Amino acid sequence: MKIQHSKIKVTLIVILILYTFSCSESLPPYEEPEVIFEYNFYLIGNQAWIPYPQNFPVLTRFTFDFRHLFDETLTGEYYRRGYIDIWLVDNPAVKKHFEFLNYNPKINSILDPGEWYNYRYFWDQTFDDGSILYEHLSSIPIAPSPGNPDAPPPPPVSINLKAKGEIQILKEYNKAVFDEIEFTVYYYIPPPGKVSDKNDISGKKH
Repeated sequence: MKIQHSKIKVTLIVILILYTFSCSESLPPYEEPEVIFEYNFYLIGNQAWIPYPQNFPVLTRFTFDFRHLFDETLTGEYYRRGYIDIWLVDNPAVKKHFEFLNYNPKINSILDPGEWYNYRYFWDQTFDDGSILYEHLSSIPIAPSPGNPDAPPPPPVSINLKAKGEIQILKEYNKAVFDEIEFTVYYYIPPPGKVSDKNDISGKKH
């Protein structure tokens, strides 16, 4: 009987030692699960009227579309941070750089898996040097004379640009950097009555 009791005591001691060692080991640090985002970066709308309307700046709209491929809903404080660079294809020194940060801790951002969301940024076509996009056109289309109302409108003039950018969705996740995109902005003579003839685009900064 004493031998049997001794075996039981030894077994209990071994179990106690193993339990003590297991409790003394520190837990590994918590790591956020890897969340993969799918993004698109592109332009919405690429035309403007000539004459350039007063007090009505032409806006070029850039859109970041995104969705996450994680299997759970993501939540966090509303946070959108990034930048966009824009420059002329024929003259890269004429450029625009702007950064954005929209952060509101009072808004809870909810992103469901597989759903597309978007963030848009509007550019007023003004560059860092103060010039306006239309001032870099190679020519200005001329409207038909009032005495010839049936004349077809002149073809649009265009200007080529490039842009690139990055965006971060929620502070907990990595930013996404986009390859540059190339796009064209077209300027048209408006149909009669669309824009006042008193607004002359040439040389004016409205």
